[in-house]
Amino acid sequence: MTRLTTKIIQKINFKNDKRLPALSLLEMLIYVAVLSILVVAITGLTFLIYKNKVSIEDRASINEDMRILIKSIRDDMYLGNAISVAGDQLTITNRGTGDQVRYYEEADQIHRQLNADIPVAVTASSTDVQEFTITDITTPSAAGTIRITLQLGNYPLQYLKPEISQRVISTMSLKFL
Repeated sequence: MTRLTTKIIQKINFKNDKRLPALSLLEMLIYVAVLSILVVAITGLTFLIYKNKVSIEDRASINEDMRILIKSIRDDMYLGNAISVAGDQLTITNRGTGDQVRYYEEADQIHRQLNADIPVAVTASSTDVQEFTITDITTPSAAGTIRITLQLGNYPLQYLKPEISQRVISTMSLKFL
């Protein structure tokens, strides 16, 4: 080979020997650390959002159970002419038909039973009844008046679900509805 050929080959090899930009080990470590921090932050935020979502849904469910129960008792008292409180059991007698509606707690649920029919659970099975107290506070000026103390809660066995409890005290009367 001639000297000219050797120089040309060397120039061609030199042009092709340009190094491409690459990541150093330090840059790679920094990239992995930043990516790990982002993954941990996003995972924590996702867990927090899920926990709050479940908490809001459970609280809404408990409030809905309370609303339905109180409304059901108020509606029955509106049509009633007599009440009877025996322990934590309320019996309302309908003034038009003579039907008796009974409310009582059994197996962490509140049931409504019309006459001798099959009782119907008024509260959801996912809601636990912690307190269902009925007090007869009838006076001469307010006949057939009761006070209901109700505490419902959600006491899960799962780690992801928070414990929620709501309490309400309501007073109702046959005379002033």
